[in-house]
Amino acid sequence: MQLRHLSRGLLRHWRLESLSDRVETVLAELVNNALVHGGGSAIGFRLTLTDAGLLVEVADSTAALVSQVVYEDPDEHGRGLLLVEAFADAWGTRPWGDAGKWTWATFTAPARTEGAR
Repeated sequence: MQLRHLSRGLLRHWRLESLSDRVETVLAELVNNALVHGGGSAIGFRLTLTDAGLLVEVADSTAALVSQVVYEDPDEHGRGLLLVEAFADAWGTRPWGDAGKWTWATFTAPARTEGAR
C-alpha cells in the first residue's frame, strides 16, 4: 500500500497522473516477482523521470535474468509478466552487480500541455 502511495505521489508531482494505474500495476508485479523469485536478501525500486516518460526499476538479489515464459491454461501462477508486457511500453532485465539484476519497464508520457513542468 505504501509503495502505491509513494509512486502515485511522484507521478502527481511529475504531472503524469494518467500513468498511475499502469505504473502501479507493473510496479506491484515486479516487486512481487522480486519477493517470490528474487532471492529476498536485497530488493529495491526506483522511478526515474526521463525525457520520454518514466522508467520503473526493481532490483533483486538473484542474477538470473527474467524472460517471457509461455504458460499453459491450467497454470495458476506466472502471469505477472504478461501484465507487465501489456501495461508497459517496453520491459527487460539487466545485471546488478555480481549477484543481482534490475527488472525495468518504461512508460511513454502522454503529450504534455504547454507550461506543464
